[in-house]
Amino acid sequence: MKKILNMFILIVSVTMNACTPNTSTTNTTTVPPSATNAVEHNNSGYFSLTLTNKQSENYFYTYDIDTKILKEVAKTPDTAQYPLGVIDLKNQSLYYSERDSTGSDQLVKLDLATKKKEKLTSNLFAINYIIPVGNQIIVAAAEKTKTSVQLASYDLQTKKLSFWVTPDDDDTAVEHLMYNPFTKKLYATLYSTQERKALSRKAAKEQAPDVDAATHRVVEYDMNQGEQIKQRELYKAKEVIRLFSVSTDSYINNFILLESPSN
Repeated sequence: MKKILNMFILIVSVTMNACTPNTSTTNTTTVPPSATNAVEHNNSGYFSLTLTNKQSENYFYTYDIDTKILKEVAKTPDTAQYPLGVIDLKNQSLYYSERDSTGSDQLVKLDLATKKKEKLTSNLFAINYIIPVGNQIIVAAAEKTKTSVQLASYDLQTKKLSFWVTPDDDDTAVEHLMYNPFTKKLYATLYSTQERKALSRKAAKEQAPDVDAATHRVVEYDMNQGEQIKQRELYKAKEVIRLFSVSTDSYINNFILLESPSN
């Protein structure tokens, strides 16, 4: 029976920028889009939310944790293989994935004040995660010349995309990615694409009901030191670690092992 490990570093999960919510039971207020909604921000914690409708449109919202106000900030056509986007109010920008003329997804920036759109990449095939961190946009993406989804960062000042693996590495892949804004540390679940494929072939050959899990590693990158390449391994097991959350401190406090139902 296949097992799935969910690692919880406490319970606070953030999309981009968050703080501790108050305990008020005030109902959420939804504010329609306007020229001012897209640019005003009171510096409190917020969540960035993405909604996709049946009309192939993406709507991007912010939810202010203190005021409990939900604001529609932007709308884009839903063209990407995987609709994805995040609002960065500090830089007054929306970063999202958009399909190019080759059918691949690229990272795009929308200036919330001027509504000017800028394509930031041209060599990607797919994007699974987008996380703004200071002057960098951290992504988990696959290049057009590779098959694995890998960690990379786009520098907003130099306007360059840099992958955190060597050019000949098409094996290291990202399963899950999470940033802790309190400690400024990035966490990723990594696995071997080749190992996963080999285990799939083995299960097919043996007609096994389940595929054995490849080795998954949870690693930490300290963004305070700019150590994107240097990683600290926190956990390693032959389990599929699809999801974990992070807390306001940097210590792992609990592991919860969940067993998936048999197929």
